[in-house]
Amino acid sequence: MPRQKRDETFDGPGREGARRTRPAADGDIWVVLAGVVGVTLLTVAVAVGVVVASRYRAKPPPTAAAPEIPTRQQFKEKVLGKTSAAVLASLGRPVRTRGDAENEGTWSYEDVALDPISGRVDATTYVDFKKGVVVEVRP
Repeated sequence: MPRQKRDETFDGPGREGARRTRPAADGDIWVVLAGVVGVTLLTVAVAVGVVVASRYRAKPPPTAAAPEIPTRQQFKEKVLGKTSAAVLASLGRPVRTRGDAENEGTWSYEDVALDPISGRVDATTYVDFKKGVVVEVRP
């Protein structure tokens, strides 16, 4: 219910007994309401802008196609009978090594061969050396 204006006696110098009318606080609620509506509209506008902008983001440039991963058999043919130096030149450094490639050892490579049955990339492929030459390749 809106407040009514009320009369008060003003007892200031030179105005003894004068009456003045003081406005009620009805206008205050409209100021608060306008502020709340304004903030709400601003928030909605920013949210809509973010959503629209996210849909029109620049697409990243196309990346170079990933090199095709050979099957287990193709990988085996690629390294079988090669020296440790030739394997290093072809595949790079192994993830892990055990033993000595010049005598007898095993190098481990990750994600270098494809299982032809499952179509999945082998997590680890082991390259076994004897007398400095690859003698076996196994998943």
